[in-house]
Amino acid sequence: MLGLSWIQLIRRIPVDYHDKLAIVTVTGLELVVQSIVRLENEYMVLRGRMAGTNDAGRVLIVPYDQMTFLGFNKRMMDPEIQGIFGPSEFPTHAPAATAAAAPADNLPESAPAETPTDQGPAKPAPVQAAPVSKSVLLARLRQRLATEKR
Repeated sequence: MLGLSWIQLIRRIPVDYHDKLAIVTVTGLELVVQSIVRLENEYMVLRGRMAGTNDAGRVLIVPYDQMTFLGFNKRMMDPEIQGIFGPSEFPTHAPAATAAAAPADNLPESAPAETPTDQGPAKPAPVQAAPVSKSVLLARLRQRLATEKR
């Protein structure tokens, strides 16, 4: 990603969220941002620290071409994400807690098709599998290993 693209992206993020940012470099080094001081064409100047250290407040100069990705290191809710980046262009998914509550053995074989409307052909609803618990996975693994030994 070019410097101009990084600058445009970072400027979308409100100053209140700068201390929630983490940068990973091409070498795998993770930088935890406290505040962004300056955005230049080729590099950014920030206050922060290297992940895993307590050396907060260091001034770091990070070239954009050395950045692999920029991410939020704290949980963000959908309204916060939409406030920064706008509404999602993709449908939202069911919360993980709801999916985890459904038993794994009662998964639907296929999603019901929607009825066609004036807006064109119906799109099938996505099938979302509920996560399987560790105990169920371990039981299945033990059973498979027992049958393979025979």
